[in-house]
Amino acid sequence: MNYSAKNFMFKFSIFIVLLYLLPACEKEKSPVSVFYGTEQPMGDGTIKSFIETDETGAPTSLGVTFTDAALQNLPTGFEFGYSYTLDLPVEVKIPPYNHISCDWNEHGHPPMGVYNVPHFDFHNYFISLDERAAIKAEDSLQFANHPLDKYIPEHYEAEEGGIPNMGGHFVDVTSGEFNDQKFDYTFIFGNYDAQVIFIEPMITLEVFKSKKDVSIPITQPKAWQKSGYYPQNYHFYYDTEKDSHIVVMENMVWHDAQ
Repeated sequence: MNYSAKNFMFKFSIFIVLLYLLPACEKEKSPVSVFYGTEQPMGDGTIKSFIETDETGAPTSLGVTFTDAALQNLPTGFEFGYSYTLDLPVEVKIPPYNHISCDWNEHGHPPMGVYNVPHFDFHNYFISLDERAAIKAEDSLQFANHPLDKYIPEHYEAEEGGIPNMGGHFVDVTSGEFNDQKFDYTFIFGNYDAQVIFIEPMITLEVFKSKKDVSIPITQPKAWQKSGYYPQNYHFYYDTEKDSHIVVMENMVWHDAQ
């Protein structure tokens, strides 16, 4: 065997060794950690919040998980929907989020002909429960006092007025429900008195029952009012092993307030 052939065989041997070592190195990396909020009943099942972190402890996603049984025997007869208030895990902080409200809307809500189908609203609030309680139906001036344009994504427009204990809503007018398609899922920005106070995936009961796996990019504003972690996409899917539905805001990126 000449020198060139020996040199080739030596390099090839090193390559083979590296192929075996790389998986071992990958296994040595710290796994992603998952922390859960307090579990509570919903329908015939349960629901809870969760936060995922990377190997450095930085949050990478925020979401809720509920068992498939939670879609059975949901509350009925509530004109303005039924709300499940979810605390966040205590083990890790993820500013600017304070809590999550999962709102079950048996008959949907206005605007009629758009969102009046059975669906869930997943409000990820930046404000506290006490601050929410201070939002009244008569706060027309505060609802009309919109955040600066740079804090609201392009193609989002404000709905008229607002909802007590919740706030006003900016909707994506490029979504299917505003373009001759039926409502299935969308993403909302919430406002009150010139502040963005929540961000919200909204998903129909029909979509959950179909057990689709969908990930959608979130149109980003030019800036954020509060320093914190903000998602690049939202994702919902059915976990067959856990018999649970997942709704999660993913790929969190830190933004300084501007």
